[in-house]
Amino acid sequence: MLQHTKEKLLANECNKKRFIEMLKKALRKANICVQQAVEDADLMIVNTVISVAPQYDYVRVVGEDIDLLVLLTALASTHSNVFFPKVWTHLLKLQLKLNLTSLGCHQLPMLLNCMP
Repeated sequence: MLQHTKEKLLANECNKKRFIEMLKKALRKANICVQQAVEDADLMIVNTVISVAPQYDYVRVVGEDIDLLVLLTALASTHSNVFFPKVWTHLLKLQLKLNLTSLGCHQLPMLLNCMP
């Protein structure tokens, strides 16, 4: 059996498509709903979360991308049952700080201290 690094394997478009199809098939077999984004996955994730939220007591969005939090903040109602777990908050604070610092924004202590 040949062994390749993940990067090498997925660099080949055919391998990447096969892997995605195998993963989707395995997830569906485990009774997990699967949607594949064509363009902006973050927006699709947030729109899906908002649309299914009324069916559940609460919905938790797990991700490391600050874009998810920004989109949720902008698109979800203030009385929504959608949550972004605190577990990821420290990663988001760090990413936000790095992103804003790279843009030349250095007045962050107040903003970061206000985040949960």
